[in-house]
Amino acid sequence: MVTTGGGIEQGETPEQAVRRDLQEEVSFVPSSLNYIGHVIEPKRGQDVFVYWSYVTKEEKVTLKLGDDDGPAIGWFSIDEARSLPLVPSLRWYLEKFGDEIKKIVEDKQVPTVEMLGLTS
Repeated sequence: MVTTGGGIEQGETPEQAVRRDLQEEVSFVPSSLNYIGHVIEPKRGQDVFVYWSYVTKEEKVTLKLGDDDGPAIGWFSIDEARSLPLVPSLRWYLEKFGDEIKKIVEDKQVPTVEMLGLTS
């Protein structure tokens, strides 16, 4: 699970923005991004575009894990992620919807906004 905080730059589509932001933040963009939906973040009223992707085995080996000069990247289960120092909104989300996310991943589904506990 990756959350990025970058905005959409002038002339970019939401997908172009998420691809650029992933490259900037984690130096990796999965080959497949599935658009899930558009929601409004309730506290700040900001647009949030939700994408979902599975990383292939081939892509997984190209990811540089660790904490060199960039951000730390690792593979974590939902339960392991819950024990990490997360921003409060992500911690809340994992506590509330982590079990649903585990089922989605186990069933290899591409979720809907409703399955992820979001409203459009």
